[in-house]
This record gives sequence, C-alpha cells and structure tokens, in this order.
Amino acid sequence: MISLCLGNSRYKILRRSAPQNDRTKHKCHSERSEESNFQSNYQRQSKLKYRCIKVRCLLIILFLFTLTSVSFAQGNIVDYFLKSPEAWDKTKRLIHKEPTKIIIAGGLEGLGFNLADLTEGDEVALVFIDTRKSEKMKRQGFCKAEDKLLQGKNRVVSVITRNSGNRTQFHYKFLLQRNINNEPITIYNNGNAVLESTYDGSKPVVDISNLSGIELCEIEIHDW
Repeated sequence: MISLCLGNSRYKILRRSAPQNDRTKHKCHSERSEESNFQSNYQRQSKLKYRCIKVRCLLIILFLFTLTSVSFAQGNIVDYFLKSPEAWDKTKRLIHKEPTKIIIAGGLEGLGFNLADLTEGDEVALVFIDTRKSEKMKRQGFCKAEDKLLQGKNRVVSVITRNSGNRTQFHYKFLLQRNINNEPITIYNNGNAVLESTYDGSKPVVDISNLSGIELCEIEIHDW
C-alpha cells in the first residue's frame, strides 16, 4: 500500500507538475519566437540600411560624374566651335537667342574686345568662327582682334571655359571698341556690351548653355 500510495503520490505529483512543464515549454517557445522575430527584424533593418548606403553612394558617383562631364564639356567647347561647321547654328537654337549684330566702318585697324568685367577665378574665351582662332582670358583687359577678324561678316562666340568652383554665379562683359595707342577712340553698340552673360542661380538650369555662359555676336566690317 505504501508503495502504491507512493506510486499514486508520485503519479499525482507528476500529474500536478505536468501543467508547469507545459507552461515552461510554452514560455521557452515564446522566447525563441521573440528572439527569432528580433533577428528577422534586425536582418531586415540591416538590409535596408545597406541599400540606403548603396543608393547614397550611387547618387554621389552620379553627382561627381555630372561635375566631371560639365568640366570636360567646358574644356572642349572651344574646339567644338572651331571644328564643327554646325556649331554656330546649333548653338543659336540651343540658347533661344539671336546674336547681337554690329556694323562697323573704318576697317580692322585697332579693333578689339575689352573684357570689362569677369568674376574672380573664372576664365572666358572668345572664339572667332570664320578665322578659326580663339583667345582665352583670365582677367580684365583688351584682346586685339584685327588679326582675328575679316572684312565682311564675322561670327564671334564667348563662353566660360573655367569656373572657380562656385556654379551659382558668374559674370563677364565684353565691349567692342577701337583703340589707337592703347586708348579707346570708339566704343560700339552705344557703349553697351556686345557679349555679356550673367548667372546668379536664380533661374533654373535648362541646359549646359546656362552654366557655360554662351553668347553670340555678328560683326560686319567695312572700309567705308
């Protein structure tokens, strides 16, 4: 009987303790499930962060490539105007502006372009389409043009070829004048600039011409 009782007791004890084991197993299962969910969430967050980093790196690369492309375009735009017969007409369509037109009497002697203003650190070029010549200028001064122009019609392009790094603004201004003994005796176009470009960041960049400051003028020279 004792043995039986002990057996019954043992049986009873075991039966009573069974629900506790079930609760323990359920608790362990819940903990493992929470740990698994945590790991899963952590992995998802890690993958998301990794993707964000990849996207940021890609955007940085694209931005640097764009800057490099702009710089490359600026450096080669003079050659483009000198070598491409279609450059003038294509540029007129691109900038949606007619060239400034000037008629000059008195021949070529002493003619030139006075760079009256240029933002610090910039470089601007004059490209003489019909004589296939160019002149780059880094500071204000006078560019003699009597050997770069022809009797009759001349097409001239001005363009920024180097920028100091601040793409939000630049300004340059060329006056067309005739100098005798290094002194201006005539400033054409009523004293106004024949080639001038300003970019201050206030207007949207529609195309590369906004950042290159491309301007055009036609000069017709006579011996009258």
